Amino acid sequence: MSVNSYSSLLEPWNPMLMVLKVKVFSPRNEDKKTEIFVFLDSGSEVSYITDELTKKLNLPKLGEGFLEVYTFQGNKSEKQQSGKYLLGIERKDGKNEIIELLSINKIANELRSVTINEICGHLKLKDIKNNLVTNYGKPDLLIGVKDFWRFFIKKTEISKGCYLVNTTIGSVICGENQKISQQVVPLHLNEPV
Repeated sequence: MSVNSYSSLLEPWNPMLMVLKVKVFSPRNEDKKTEIFVFLDSGSEVSYITDELTKKLNLPKLGEGFLEVYTFQGNKSEKQQSGKYLLGIERKDGKNEIIELLSINKIANELRSVTINEICGHLKLKDIKNNLVTNYGKPDLLIGVKDFWRFFIKKTEISKGCYLVNTTIGSVICGENQKISQQVVPLHLNEPV
């Protein structure tokens, strides 16, 4: 049974990961952008990109080597060839960021992305439910701890264990999937950095 199968057994406590859609591009061609899913994972030491996306965008290769990937238990490892690449990411304010990534065959199976419509101003938490956007997709990009804090703006607890995380590349709901409370909290989705 896969990890995704187990998590579906946990409803309504199905945890939501920080997965959202972003526009990315090759630093060689900033005008040709493509939309992909990114997994923000502050627990990962390194940022990764799929081999498939490196080819699709014809990314500049900075070097290559071997990557040793361990399972969660840490008792099994797999070596695979990996390249080091530069990738551009479009922020919500229209500015671009360039990050350095290692390539990997696959990041994850299809993951759920729960984001919020980009509405500025103050929202009642009960209104968040009516502005949620749920998508499913395989992430082509994993942003690890080294780059995570470049994009992070703030988090707001919207119910016990459930957060609205604001980043420069979008706002995402993550944590435990519990009922959203009725209290009023000021939510500024696109704060300048």
